[in-house]
Amino acid sequence: MPAGWVNQVNGLGPGGSGHSFYLIDPKVMDDPMAFQNAIYPGNKRLANPSRTYQVKEQTQTAYFKANFAGELGDLSYTANIGAQYIKTELDMLQNQLGSARPCSLCTASEKIGEKWLSRDYSDFLPSMNFNLNLTEEIILRAGYGKTMTTLDIGKLAGGISVGRTRAGDVLAAELGVSPDLLVAVQGRQNGNPDLEPWCATNYNLSAEWYFNDSGLLSISAFLMDMESFIQSGIVMQGLPDIDGVVRREVPVSTEINGKGGNIKGIEVVYQQAFDFLPAPFDGLGTSVNFTYAPSDSANVDVYGKSLPIQDNSEKSANAVLWYEKGPLQLRLAANYRSDRLDSLSSPMGEGVMPFWTDSTLYFDMYAGYEFAEDMSIYTSVSNLTEEKEDIYAQWSDHVITQNIFERRITFGIRTRF
Repeated sequence: MPAGWVNQVNGLGPGGSGHSFYLIDPKVMDDPMAFQNAIYPGNKRLANPSRTYQVKEQTQTAYFKANFAGELGDLSYTANIGAQYIKTELDMLQNQLGSARPCSLCTASEKIGEKWLSRDYSDFLPSMNFNLNLTEEIILRAGYGKTMTTLDIGKLAGGISVGRTRAGDVLAAELGVSPDLLVAVQGRQNGNPDLEPWCATNYNLSAEWYFNDSGLLSISAFLMDMESFIQSGIVMQGLPDIDGVVRREVPVSTEINGKGGNIKGIEVVYQQAFDFLPAPFDGLGTSVNFTYAPSDSANVDVYGKSLPIQDNSEKSANAVLWYEKGPLQLRLAANYRSDRLDSLSSPMGEGVMPFWTDSTLYFDMYAGYEFAEDMSIYTSVSNLTEEKEDIYAQWSDHVITQNIFERRITFGIRTRF
């Protein structure tokens, strides 16, 4: 390799083995094409058809909301009721991939065709909220609503690759083709145009106590009943044989709408400014919340144990300690999440192999000073302790991936005009 490209590196963080490694200097890859041509001349810049797609989306929506206020005996209340109707129309261009490569060193399959797919869906989303003032300091709140979250476009469209093999005598007789014909036996689809959006029905009940002008203590209970969520799966789909004729449906690996699940739990919030303290400590304040939210789904692990909804931590907490007085602002924040289900792998045992993200605790810091009207300087530090994320398969000591996030320090000047 050219001189200066390779450096000896050590100190690779908590995932390191204590040894040094020879690695390519990332700066030489700032121009990817020049880097590739320096090693393998004659590269071609090509689009990867398995990751290339077009999506046209049109959304129409109508909504209404009505507000109410009154008294129940000696207690005053406020309420509202509303609904939203959403119609979504999608046109998606999906590439079909062959087994050939456009060049000898290309990793992308060659595009052999494309097709436009169209679909539409509509959602009716009602909502209701009711607030009852038990006293001047205590408010009871109740809410109900249906929500819909649109899907990432990348989950709807993408290339579909077709796996083919020689028909052989038995299958050839069944399909009425030559035994030497390459017939479709399986497929892989990077986007599923038939995916439904995330939909959930939400219920919540809370009590809030405003014990002074700058203090709040609240507790809430909630339930999220999810109709479905996205997971990896198999669908049956008609795919063309090598001669372009679709003769049967074959299994296609893609993302599908899994069976629904629910998240239920409680949340406790405490917030207060300590303005009753003597100067200079009267600028201190804190905000703390804790959430306990167990969930369940139709998926089970290798032992048959029910798995939670993906990316939902059973326990989570946030804590902020701040100081704001005059031109000075200081803030220290902590964020904790217990183990959470990251993704699902292949079937194993009584269910599937789950990948989990281990618990994490992140610290961030901020400091700002307003040295002139409408102008201030600030610095922020993200991931103060350089927390890492371990991803393990089923068993906590079976770590398969470690994500290391460095500390990030930012300096800046902020102005308003």
